[in-house]
Amino acid sequence: MKTRRNDARRLEIIRELREILEHERPWIELFHPEDYVLYHGWVKNVKPAGLSIPTGKYYDIDPVERAHLREEWNRPVLWPAFALAVAGIVVVLPGVMILLRERR
Repeated sequence: MKTRRNDARRLEIIRELREILEHERPWIELFHPEDYVLYHGWVKNVKPAGLSIPTGKYYDIDPVERAHLREEWNRPVLWPAFALAVAGIVVVLPGVMILLRERR
């Protein structure tokens, strides 16, 4: 078939082969599902089952790696608090200065 010309006889052969295949094989796969699973690196033994049964109890978890990554990911970010404090001082300070000048 690779070297045959693209003519009517080739199409006829393809149809004959397809009829033989459909007759000899009771099941023709027309649906190919793809499953995607997102999980952390510290979770092992995860395979999409494609079923609606709970499989979470079969997962393996590496608690040492999980604790390490949680410490790494959950470091506090302090600069927004300092920026907010400075912005608050910049906004409030002129009002306080005016108030103190008027009381003198």
